[in-house]
Amino acid sequence: MEVSSVSIETLIPVIRLQLETGGRAPLVVTGISMHPTLRHGRDLVELVPLNRALKRGDLILYRRQTGTYVLHRIISKPVNGKFICSGDNQWEPEDVSADQVIALVDMYIRSGKRIPVDSVSCKLWVQLWIGLFPVRKPFLKLRRLLGRLKTRLKRALKV
Repeated sequence: MEVSSVSIETLIPVIRLQLETGGRAPLVVTGISMHPTLRHGRDLVELVPLNRALKRGDLILYRRQTGTYVLHRIISKPVNGKFICSGDNQWEPEDVSADQVIALVDMYIRSGKRIPVDSVSCKLWVQLWIGLFPVRKPFLKLRRLLGRLKTRLKRALKV
């Protein structure tokens, strides 16, 4: 079976139509911004319509002012009405207004297993990871450094 990829710009009208009719829309995760929670090409998410108020910890699909579509987590909602969002593998916050939000994620799909975002394990993970947001930068930099060292060590051992 041949697998082909489709750009998100092509998918968005289909996703919007699914959501407008009350349906769900699966989306394959691409990129590394949501690592370690979601892995590029391995995991899927199910998008649902915005049927409730968004809150801290929600994973949302939104469109940046530049036109790029992004799947990131709400870190907090400040007084100015804009959500503060970031990928789980990032430390830079980003302001997102409610009109930029397209959909909400309510399910992860990994190896065929459906994992609701409101499960106890997901809720605990999200609260921990958001709580670590202020120290995420040094943590992620250390993790990347250790990963590079591991790669170099593997190469050196192969010689």
